Amino acid sequence: MKQVVEILGRRIEIELPPTGNSGKALLDQKAVELDYRAGSDGSPGSLLIDGRCYAVESANDEEGLLIRVNENDLKARITDERQETLNRLKRSSTRKGITTGKIKAPMPGLILKIEVELGMRVEKGSGVAIIEAMKMENEILASFGGVVTEIAIRRGEPVEKGQHLLTITQE
Repeated sequence: MKQVVEILGRRIEIELPPTGNSGKALLDQKAVELDYRAGSDGSPGSLLIDGRCYAVESANDEEGLLIRVNENDLKARITDERQETLNRLKRSSTRKGITTGKIKAPMPGLILKIEVELGMRVEKGSGVAIIEAMKMENEILASFGGVVTEIAIRRGEPVEKGQHLLTITQE
């Protein structure tokens, strides 16, 4: 799976094979060889990028990921393809001038819960449904406020990526 790392104002795409910690990374549109080995007993891991070795430690904090590379602390944010797609869909569905909008499934999965009813007023960002995908529950949020005028799904029903879930009409 492809991951996106935002660090030092740069966007780095990394794709590793599912079987290990080695692979190719795309760094400023240039392919580089990457190999990571975790450290043992609290010692730093080692990261090899195109033949250059770096000592690497990481810890989560409230703003993302704190990474120490060769004694230098850096802040990073890491997302995967699924989260990038959700972010892109969220941005594209919040354009001005929409009076009626269809909420679509951002991924294939199973409808676990429908959190709205016909005629219900919803605010932008409020939860409208929960989809289970890859054993994770993903809350689908309203991309704008209005009234629910159509519900095209049922609890327990499988859905495909891009499938119409419900319609919200702005007042």
